[in-house]
Amino acid sequence: MNEAIFENTPEPECSKELISELHYLRRISESDTAKILELDSQSIAIRHELEQKRRGFVLLAELAVSLRERSSYESVFVPVARRIDAALNMQRTAVLVPQGDGRFTPAVLQGYPSDRKDLVAARSIEIDAELLDPERPVLVTGADPDRRLAALRQALELPYLISCPAFLYDNEVAAILITGRVVEEPPFLSRLGRTDVETVQAISALLAAVLVEQRLESELRRARDQAEKSARAKSEFLANMSHEIRTPINAILGMIHFLDKTEMTETQRRYANQAEQSTRLLLRVIDDILDFSSIETGRMELKLAEFSLHDMAERVCSHVAEEAERKSLSLDLRVEPDVPDLLIGDSLRVEQVLLNLVHNAVKFTRRGGAAIGVSRQANSDDKERHTIRLLFDVKDTGVGMDEEQAGKLFMPFTQGDASHTRKYGGTGLGLAVSRSLVELMGGEIGCESRLGEGSRFFFSIPFALPKEAAEPSVPCCGHSGKERSEEETEGDTENMKGMHVLLAEDNEINQMIVVELLRDAGVTVTAVENGLEAVKAVEKEPFDLVLMDIQMPEMDGLTATMQIHANPKYKDLPIIALTAHALPEDRETSLKSGMNEHLTKPVDPDEIYAALRQWGKRKKGLLTHEL
Repeated sequence: MNEAIFENTPEPECSKELISELHYLRRISESDTAKILELDSQSIAIRHELEQKRRGFVLLAELAVSLRERSSYESVFVPVARRIDAALNMQRTAVLVPQGDGRFTPAVLQGYPSDRKDLVAARSIEIDAELLDPERPVLVTGADPDRRLAALRQALELPYLISCPAFLYDNEVAAILITGRVVEEPPFLSRLGRTDVETVQAISALLAAVLVEQRLESELRRARDQAEKSARAKSEFLANMSHEIRTPINAILGMIHFLDKTEMTETQRRYANQAEQSTRLLLRVIDDILDFSSIETGRMELKLAEFSLHDMAERVCSHVAEEAERKSLSLDLRVEPDVPDLLIGDSLRVEQVLLNLVHNAVKFTRRGGAAIGVSRQANSDDKERHTIRLLFDVKDTGVGMDEEQAGKLFMPFTQGDASHTRKYGGTGLGLAVSRSLVELMGGEIGCESRLGEGSRFFFSIPFALPKEAAEPSVPCCGHSGKERSEEETEGDTENMKGMHVLLAEDNEINQMIVVELLRDAGVTVTAVENGLEAVKAVEKEPFDLVLMDIQMPEMDGLTATMQIHANPKYKDLPIIALTAHALPEDRETSLKSGMNEHLTKPVDPDEIYAALRQWGKRKKGLLTHEL
């Protein structure tokens, strides 16, 4: 309505009041409209900010899940760049990585035209200090002067941007995340603001956390690989050294065995016995080193089986009886009447620990003797689970130790007397190995000693009981049970007469020793020098059993075994490893290759005879069944 009409047209007095009311209504209308427009503008800005925050939260959630599955830097950067552009309405995103000289190069470029991407990627960019503060992300908008970060903006061809670095745990810059737009305010979008900066900063922090985790995992993998490589090298070295040392030891013990059967004077026999004792002492040192290495690398495994406590205790006594007799020491064994004879456990390892303690007791005792005791540990029974815990006790009247010496006993490479004037030798590994073995079997080991008054070593181990446990027995130990009688040995060898055995052994002396041992038992032996000859020999004539060395020229024993058993005609032919490879994994390797048993040099005649009787009988049973 035109105000001039009201002003120039004469109207009654009431018209003036109407005009005044119209002016008032107009002023109110203009004020409310402005407020409404302002509120509407604020509402749009809030809605945009909330939407940006929502997108940022969704983006962070997605990246938190997906980035941890990535295995390399590049695989992390690409999805970050791609998703930022899509989620935050960015036009271009770049991830810069350090060159090492203070300059950075683009590792990932997202949103760039193909004709510009290679050009930008080839650039080396010098980074301003303000871009390296993760607590203060950089925001460049149209309000900033053109000279601010001009070199970076020009190099990335990105005039409006947000930048935030990602740092590793050692303050090393892993990457710089830069995202932005070529046009500051694209249609229907507001300019870059605080919410975008906060989102980019949060993504950079997440990126840094993922990169740190990747770095730590990578370092852990490298350390593990290096440790495994070192362990393999150590095992290979020990295995090779064991092989090279055991081979001549086998020859020495074999020659002493044959020498002992000849006519000798008492002096000569004493020399031979001392040579044998020294050789077996060297063998114990090698065994301790191998056991310690296996335990240290976690490769020692228990072999649980039913065994006789009586037989095991008698074997321990027989091993040290000769030394005790030579020193005029008593050697007593007492097994309590309520201790069952049949147990389930690793008898070889229990025997190894007990023998080590008894051997030390005799070694460090000059007058008196040693006593072995086996008893139930108090409150150890679990009838429902058929288990029992036994306490093994070894007491001596030897030199004893003070408290400081006793405290170091179970540490590797430590002796009670480490001085240059010490009377007793040893590597200091025996007790350390014993402690590890006892703990591996779920037991405990300890020592009580007083200087000049002797020592007491003890260990307790849990055992499973067979369903029908034998009656307890009380074995006694003396010096007379150290060896089996000749009649028993002859009875054993009688069962092997007529067997035809193939021996694959490249060492001439070891070959001669095994051949002589088998021929003494009435076994016919054909000897070859390598695995290739063994394969050919099996195809030429029938054999009841094959004794196979592992390490041989031309073809090793493992390969030869697999080739022999690959032929269906010979798949049931027993093949026994006779080798100087003595690590636990060596036995597993032999069995996996198809060998039936793994015997370790030096050659033990009883072990060879037992293996021939066991597997020779099985072979005969198979042949009878086939016929």
